[in-house]
Parts: sequence; C-alpha cells; structure tokens
Amino acid sequence: MLSQIASLWQSEDFSKYLKDSLKAFGFDNLPLKACCKHSAVIDWNSVDFDITSKQQTKDYYRVFIGVFFQEILPGCACSDNSEEAQTTENGYCQIIIKVDKKDNTVEFTNAF
Repeated sequence: MLSQIASLWQSEDFSKYLKDSLKAFGFDNLPLKACCKHSAVIDWNSVDFDITSKQQTKDYYRVFIGVFFQEILPGCACSDNSEEAQTTENGYCQIIIKVDKKDNTVEFTNAF
C-alpha cells in the first residue's frame, strides 16, 4: 500500500492517489471506532476524507486526514422498511498515516 507515495508526494494527483489507495485498502482498517460516540457501527459507504496537512521527515511521510463518516445508531423504529428505520449520526475523526521510507510499512493512529 502507498508504494508510489514518494513519486506523488508533491504532485497534484497525491490526494486522488491517497483516496484510491485507502479505498483499496479498506476504510474499515482505519481506527475510526475510537471516534464513535454511540454504537461504533459505521456505514462504510459514507466514509470520505480530506487531507488536512502532510509532513516529510528523514525517515517518514506523515499525512494528516480528517475522516467524515456516519455512525449507525442502535434503536427501534416502527417501520416495515429497515432502510427507513435506520438512524445515523455524523462523525468525524482525525487520523495520522505514517509511511516508513525504508520499507513502506504503513501505520494508522488517531490524532487525539
């Protein structure tokens, strides 16, 4: 994952590359549940993010992202249609993506 980060770091295509890479990796691998206030059940189709900043050090690339998602709330609703009965709440989480320059290992942490 993120094997082309060095070549695209300064490119206008970096944001698209990062978004495509994270979608391929799976948003469910991001540490979003710690940012949930209720059920920690996330509608993965609702996940989107913006890059808030990025840094490069001698050893690492760090990308700070703000992740927007909807948390599915537990509860009961009187409806025959389960789609209508589902209640969600907007959520937000700040995550740091750290990529090691030597071996391209990727680490995700919450930026509390």
